[in-house]
Parts: sequence; structure tokens; C-alpha cells
Amino acid sequence: MIFVKRIITMGLIFLLVFAFSGCTSKQKESSEEPKQTTNAMVAGSFVGFDYSALKEEAVAILKVKALDNLTVENSYVTFYEYEGVPQNQVKSFYGNRKVKVLEVYKGNLLTGEEITITETAAMVAYNDDEYLFAPGGVVPLVQGNEYVVFLAYAENAQEEQVLHLIAGSNGTIELTNFSSNLRPDIAVRTAVDYFSDLPNQVKEEILYSEDIYLEQVPVSLDQVKKRVTGQGIMNLEYNGSGDTTYIQVEIDGQRILVEASKEARTQLNALVSE
Repeated sequence: MIFVKRIITMGLIFLLVFAFSGCTSKQKESSEEPKQTTNAMVAGSFVGFDYSALKEEAVAILKVKALDNLTVENSYVTFYEYEGVPQNQVKSFYGNRKVKVLEVYKGNLLTGEEITITETAAMVAYNDDEYLFAPGGVVPLVQGNEYVVFLAYAENAQEEQVLHLIAGSNGTIELTNFSSNLRPDIAVRTAVDYFSDLPNQVKEEILYSEDIYLEQVPVSLDQVKKRVTGQGIMNLEYNGSGDTTYIQVEIDGQRILVEASKEARTQLNALVSE
């Protein structure tokens, strides 16, 4: 059983070294031989956030649709140099990505706007191959897919302030393939926050309880309520008696369980009796 009070994840912002590995074919509509896409292994660290800290850190929280894929053309990569000669050591990289704003939950952007954001991933061409630079767990935005993104300001290569995806994939919740999200605590809470109509007390405690379990249910849950969210069926389970209330929420295979108050249990009892 994993019990988490505050979830801090180590990932990547400052990219230090890379080694090429694991080739897969990438098809292109061309008479030329298809290029190879190779993952570039990198090392480094960044600080992740739990849900409440992520919302506080973000200057913008948006539902967006990706309008392009990550390519060499929309990537920026620099290498360390020795006596003016680039070395096989990455200094920095990011991808410039175009997205359409579908909904605005925080910030001053407008629904329908098409904007450019940056992500911690990039493609680079080298010796007829293309290399994907991405830290562990980071999956570049996929054209046509929808996401909830948590954005903060960062400085790009031109020393301009741009909106950047927070902490790699920590601030990116994929909606099109919801089950693929790597942080159930962030994914489920995001869906509950923006796509559910739960009673206020229940919602607040699911979102912000510091007592959260990620894998194994610690108690027998004897009440069940299914509710429809923007992501499909949300399964709610909770214990109907005892001194401590536990609420389990499962959406498309992503599951969390939190400790809650008796007031929240009263609201859940009312849901079951509807």
C-alpha cells in the first residue's frame, strides 16, 4: 500500500547528457528512404507538484487541442561547445507547440485562441536519423488529442517570456487517452475538478485531502455510486460507517482513494439515495 501526504516527483528540466538507443521506423511521404527516430536518453532533475501546488503554480490552466506534432522544425536544441566545436552533450532543448484553447479554467486567454506553448521535448536531425529528446515519463503532445495543461512562464532562447508546460508531464493531463496518464493523483483530481458535478464538500475533499492512497484500498468499501463526467463513467466508492470516511474515485483505470470527513459521507449518502 502506498500512502502519500505530499507527492513530490523527480523528473527533468536541466538536461545534462544523452546516449542514443532504441531505433524505430518513422514513415514519411517521400521517395527518400524513411528516417529513423531514436530516443535520446537524458539525465537531470525537476521538482514535481501535488495537485493543490500545481494549481497554485500555474498562471494558466486550459483545456486545449494540439494542432501539430513535435518535429525537427518546431524543436530547439543546443549543445555544449569546446573551442567552438559542438560536443555530444545537450545544453538545453524544448519544443514550440501550437494548441487551440477549448476552455479556460485559469488565466486571461480566450476560448478559441490558437497559441504557442513550449514543452520539455525536442527532435533533432543527425546523420539521416531523427532523435527524440524527452525526459522519463514525458510524452510529447499528439496532434488532434485534447489535454488539460497547467502552464507557467519560462524564458525561451530569445529571452522571451513564454507559457511552458509545468514539470514535464506533471502539468499535462491527456483527455483523449485518459488511462495513459502517469499521475493518477493529478489526472483524477483534474477530471473531478473540471468535469464533474459532485457536491461541493465531496469535491473539495477529493481535490485537496492530504491523505491519499494510490494503489491498494485499505478498507472495505460498501457503497457505490457511478456518475458521468466529461471523461466517461466515474466510479465512486466509500465506506458508509465507521469513524473515518474513505472515498475511492476511479475514471478509466485511473484511481485514487482519500480520507474524508463525515460531512462528505453525508453528501455521498444523499447521492446514493437519489
